[in-house]
Order: sequence, then structure tokens, then C-alpha cells
Amino acid sequence: MKTLVNILGTGRCGSTMLDAMLGNGTQCHSCGEVHAWFRPWRRHHFTLACSCGSASCPVWAPLRKLKTSDFHRKAFEILDIDFLIDSSKALTWLIDQQKWLTDNIRIVNIAIYKDPTDLAYSHWKRNLPVEQTWLHYKKYYSRLLALRYPFVTINHRELVENPKIKLLKLCHLINMKYFEGKERFWEGDLHFLFGSMGVREQLREGSSSFRISKSYPEAFIAKQKDVNKHFLNDADLGHILEEINRREIDKIKEIPIVSGPLKRKQGLLPPWYYFKRIREFLGRYFPRKYSAV
Repeated sequence: MKTLVNILGTGRCGSTMLDAMLGNGTQCHSCGEVHAWFRPWRRHHFTLACSCGSASCPVWAPLRKLKTSDFHRKAFEILDIDFLIDSSKALTWLIDQQKWLTDNIRIVNIAIYKDPTDLAYSHWKRNLPVEQTWLHYKKYYSRLLALRYPFVTINHRELVENPKIKLLKLCHLINMKYFEGKERFWEGDLHFLFGSMGVREQLREGSSSFRISKSYPEAFIAKQKDVNKHFLNDADLGHILEEINRREIDKIKEIPIVSGPLKRKQGLLPPWYYFKRIREFLGRYFPRKYSAV
């Protein structure tokens, strides 16, 4: 059965890296943040910039003109693959997939996340407000959990420190063939859209430069202490962190699949879905400049 793998998570979580790792292989295709091509809301989304660097990428030539609702289904046929990896992360896109896909395509949802301090630091060093990071994190996972879609989680730090072990475990769970070196995505032939510039640079250079911080600057530590006083004593955030931990791939025996009945049984969607869809629609005509959060 054909498998669509959704990589979920908040900004700066490592989704493009995981997308590239899973998409490395002849029977897999890494899409990147493909929803931004079909539902552009920032100015750079109107240019199809493939990670291969070609302005007229032959892989995307037959895909770029597909209808939004046909993309996932027809991509399997056009590319002749078994696994399609989508790291769009947008929950509106995730919801709409359930309407588009037929029952002969299974959906696997994987959320990659960073430890609280790692996530805060990745935003702080880019001069982004740490408080907004946690508000966005809480909002994203509250909505994802409320949707009751099955998903599993993988820790970013553990993936970077033990890429082969973690990827081998994940491939086993989703019935994807693992081959020696699959985690070294920078050696593969990948064609994904948007996402992390760091991952794109590694593809161009043909080498890895991922590093995990062992220590943090004093200025960040002082800031993080102030933030923790409020956010890490938040009961709702604590519940979210517990749920994320409970779904870790090392703690489950089989991966939950979005089945046909769940795809069809949606009913009235939450108000935020309609608000976000309106914003996405307006973004096509009034696109914003790039913003990291």
C-alpha cells in the first residue's frame, strides 16, 4: 500500500532534516513544505525553488501543475514511488488531506520535537522572542491533540546524536526499507520545496554540519530562567509535554495509521481551521515577507 508520511511540528523543530532522511531512497520522495506552493502566503512561495538548485527541476515539472486536491494521490503515480514525505506541518493541510486521499493510501503522522531548552535556544539565537515560541508551541500541539489524529513523536536531539539507530527504528515501524547510509541525506538526490536553509546548504556542500549545543550562553540562560517561571509551570503545557513523550517511537510497538473511516468522519471542524483557511486564501493576494515564526 502507498504511504503518505506527514512530518509535523512547530518551527525550527528539524522537520526538513527528517523529511530528507526519510525521502532518501529510490522508492521515496521528499516533498518538503509543499503546501506553501499550492497555498502560498509569503512572497518567496510563488517561486518553485527546488532543493536541487534547478530553476526548471524535471522532477517537479509534472507535479507543479497538479490540482491541490490531486497532488498526493497523483504524485505516487507520476513518480512511481511507495512513500511520499510531506513536511508541510500546517494543520489545515493535514485536515484537508483526509478529504482528498482514497482508502488505498495510508497516512502516517510523525511529529519531530525539540527539548524545551533546545527549542527556546534555536529561536533566541535568531533574535526571536522566546515567549512567542512557547505560545506557538502550546497552540500547535493543543490543536493537534484535539484533532485526535494518531501520531508518534521523535526527539530531534536523539535523532541528531544517533541518526542511524533512530531512523532504523522509524523505518521499521512504517515498513520502509532502510539501507546503509540512508540517514546521510546530503549524499542523496533530493527534490524538496522550501523548509530549512541549513538542510539545503548541506545538500549543496555534500556534507553534514548538524550540531547539538552542549552548553548555552549566559545571556540565554538568564532569559530562559525568566521564561520558565511562567511557561513550564503551565498545566496545559505540562500535559502536552507528557503526551509528546508518551508517543515516542521507542515506547510503541506499532505505528498508528489514519484509516479510511477516520478520514471520512470529520464533521464540523474547529473555528481556528476556518480562520486559518481565510488567512491562507488572503495570503495568495497579500503575501507577507519571510518570517521565521
